[in-house]
Amino acid sequence: SDTIITLPEDINGFSYKINDYAFYDNDSLLSITLPNGLIDIGNLAFYNCYRLVVVYNLSSLNIILGTNDYGFVGYYARVIHNSLEESNLIKKDDYVFLYVNNEYFLITYNGDATKITLPTNINNNSYKIYDSAFYKNKALTSVIIPEGVTSIGKSAFYDCYNLGNLTISSTVTSIEDNAFSHCYNIRELIIPEGVTTIGNNAFENCDSIKYVLIPSSLTSIGDSAFEFCRRIENVYYNGSISDWYNVEIKPFNMEYLSNGNICFYSEAEPLDTTNKYWHYVDNKIVIWE
Repeated sequence: SDTIITLPEDINGFSYKINDYAFYDNDSLLSITLPNGLIDIGNLAFYNCYRLVVVYNLSSLNIILGTNDYGFVGYYARVIHNSLEESNLIKKDDYVFLYVNNEYFLITYNGDATKITLPTNINNNSYKIYDSAFYKNKALTSVIIPEGVTSIGKSAFYDCYNLGNLTISSTVTSIEDNAFSHCYNIRELIIPEGVTTIGNNAFENCDSIKYVLIPSSLTSIGDSAFEFCRRIENVYYNGSISDWYNVEIKPFNMEYLSNGNICFYSEAEPLDTTNKYWHYVDNKIVIWE
């Protein structure tokens, strides 16, 4: 159940290998140090260790990993190969951060709260939510992503199916692949100004969403980002019609986005009667009738 492991340098003076499947599906492991006495890593040894972020001291295994990289395969595996001097794990309250290459990443949450507000900074610095950081966290019902978070990584909240209330701050610029896929209970999705990209399958199967607010800053929506979001009733775009047609919208999105009524922003009452428009009244979205 340890989250940070350093393997022994040798076994009774002998070098050794990690056998096939040795750490298979270990969902606790965050960091592992591999010694010089290790001579091989078996197939699927770290398969689907979706919290594993740091692997230290891989220099002695470069030849092995160059010919057999199967030890770390798995859709949610997210391994950063770095030396101990270049990386650092930092614990702040119930959160674990990684500092690497002059950047901070939130890599996992070890608490049991159902409603959380993420830290605004780590050591007075902004940070990114790393891949799979909250993967399949069934407890979460409410998450506030505050100012200071700059991106939401791949599968960061994948299959957090009880997550219903989601607030994303305006410092976020990218929502990556599968970030909120299978979050079945999100009903209102407000994507703030500042977000420029939504990755592939980012909100796939979020089939309780009833309306989406899309910012004018957005430049692209990835493949299937809103696929199977069948209950969308309204899409509020915070820009003009011409701006909307400049957004790169990849396949398997428009069927679900256009099922909802796409409404364009207009501060003044529009003369155009062909399309629908919206504006704010007392900080609430109101459609011009």
